[in-house]
This record gives sequence, C-alpha cells and structure tokens, in this order.
Amino acid sequence: MKGLPILFLTTVLAVCASCTVHTAAPRPTVPVVREIVADKENDAHKLLKGLQPSAKEGSVFILGDPADVIPLTEAFLCADRFDNATGITAPDGLPDFSGECFSGILDEAAAPYSERLAGDDGTLLREHCVKTTLTALDTLCFLSPYDREGGIPKTPAKLLILASSALAAYGQFDVDTLFVQMGCRVPVLSPLQCMMDEMFAEAEGDFNLGVLTARENLSTGVYSSVFAYRCHVKNLRASACTVLAPRDSSDTLAAFFDDYIAAGVKGKLDYLIVDAYGQDAAALREKVDSLLSVMNPESLRYRGVVSQDVKILLPDECVLRRCYAEMRARGLFSFRIAYPRAEAFLTAPMLIPFSGRYAAPETLDILNANSGKTCSFYVQD
Repeated sequence: MKGLPILFLTTVLAVCASCTVHTAAPRPTVPVVREIVADKENDAHKLLKGLQPSAKEGSVFILGDPADVIPLTEAFLCADRFDNATGITAPDGLPDFSGECFSGILDEAAAPYSERLAGDDGTLLREHCVKTTLTALDTLCFLSPYDREGGIPKTPAKLLILASSALAAYGQFDVDTLFVQMGCRVPVLSPLQCMMDEMFAEAEGDFNLGVLTARENLSTGVYSSVFAYRCHVKNLRASACTVLAPRDSSDTLAAFFDDYIAAGVKGKLDYLIVDAYGQDAAALREKVDSLLSVMNPESLRYRGVVSQDVKILLPDECVLRRCYAEMRARGLFSFRIAYPRAEAFLTAPMLIPFSGRYAAPETLDILNANSGKTCSFYVQD
C-alpha cells in the first residue's frame, strides 16, 4: 500500500460509541462564529450574508494540509468515474470535472494539525478552520508574505472541501453552522463527512468500524469523536470504532486485522476506513477477499473477526462521488469545454498565490512525487 507510513509500532485505540478522546463535534460554536453572525458591520458578515455560489465564475476550493490537498487535487483532475451526459457511474473517457478549476489552499501555516491539537481542546483548530474558509470565499488575497496592502484578485469559491480529517472533524460543524445562519449557500464537504455519511446511511443496526490512519492521528480523537456523535444521534450504543496505525509489515491489511483481533473488539469488522490518499480500491478489495477466502489458510484466523462483505471506504473515492452528485444537483458545473485545471495558494500566514519561492521543501517534494497533473499547474516556468 502506498501513501501510508510504515511504522515499527502499532498503536491501538478501541473506542465504543459512548467514549471520546476530544470533543470533535462540539456544541455550541466557537466565539468567532457568534461574533460574525451578531455584527452586521463585520466584513465576514457582509461577505457571507446571502452568498450564492457562481457556477461560471467560482472554483472548487480544497483546504488543508498540503499532504492531503495535493493528492486530492490530483484525484479530481484525473477522475473518470461517471458518464458526463447522464451522470450514471460509467467511465466515458472524459474527465468528470471537465471545465472546472480546483483551487488548493496549502495550509503550511497550521499543518500538521495534530501538533495544533496538542495541549488544546480543539478550539484553536476550529477557529482556524472558520477563518481559512473565509479566505477561500474572499475574492482578494496578498501578493507575497511581505505584502501588507493586499487587494490581489482571486477566484471565489463555489464549493469548499476540507481535505484533512482533523480539520473537518473539529471545524466543519462551526463552518456549517455559520453558513446556515448567514444564508450562505456555498456547499462544504469533507472526505471524513462523506465516508461517515455513506456508512451510516446504509447501516441498519450496530456495527464495527476500523480505521487505518497515520500514527500522529491516533491521539487526536478525530475518528472516535465523530463516530461517537453519529452513533449517539442514531442510538447505536453497541457500535465500536477501532483506530490503528500501520506497522512494519509486508502485508498492511493482514497486520491491521491482527491488531484488530488484539484489541479484543466484540463482533466482526463491518467497515474499514483507509484514511490515506492514492490507495488502489480494487487492489485493497482483492487483498481482503484473499485473506477471507476458504481457499487460503489465513481465512482460519480472519473469517471469525472480519465480515465477508466488509466495506472499504477511501477518502478520495467517497468525496469524488459526493462532489460530483452535489455539483449536478445544485447546478454548479460550469460546462466549459476544457480539461480541468488547478491553481494553488499558500497560507504564509496570509493567503498568497502559490510560488516555489515561498513553498516549504516538504510541499515541493509532495508535488514532485506523485502529482504530475497538479504539479504542471502549480509550478510554472
């Protein structure tokens, strides 16, 4: 599996629906939301009040850690899962998002979010999420980190995607609440939300979820808190979420199942979230089927703890499906006859157009690694 770091230790966090580590779906909102709603002279209030997205002029903004924004942008640029004429699931040889622009906000100023959560209850990240979405909606930005005047024109957002799970878990509720109260009609999506929506929409009773994620996410409560809140809403008190990091193994999925067994969770694994971009869905499915097949000896160990029809959820797959459906339903496609394109901005800490001169070396490494289409737009001669 690519995209997931190999670790020498596996950390296990088994969380029942009634347990939380942090409060990632909090009530009420953070103070900045209440301030914007109450103050009619606030610039953000004026920006958001009754805002309607423009299909022709707007861009799809993808916000978050560069390690998440860049591969997700690449997935959107390359996607061909639907027939563009009918909208049915059937590749037609044309990019699904033809004519669209994807604007990445590479949040170097705040990422990685796990560090921002250390020693904090999540308030800082929630406030940061609100402020970052406001910069995406604005039509102006700054020229460079040293520009104090601003006023540089930028594309407005017609749809927002919170690419990083931590950002979505802690901030999406506040953004959604703010937009509803201000009558702002710009949709806000996140892979975490889309994966949870798919899972809870089809679940008919209590179930077990496994999450495979980077080690730094284990202590953030990202998955356990969102899962617990959803279970509370649907009264699924016996459901459980087991969050694991990959360990040093040639077979990541088998190692995950071994650690799931070691966690002592009651009941079979029904859903598996692999929260890393760039995974091969077909290859993962094939591997799971092989481990559970009665033709292989591994099945003696795993068939008792993993459902035969365990569903694998991937962040890019889920948000691509949802974004396509939302844009068709809301009439947000521009219908330009052109290939999809991308642009980028950096938080430095003010929002500036992307430049290799100001981007962190780590960001440039991600661009050069597995993001050919994205890199061709971001890095200009």
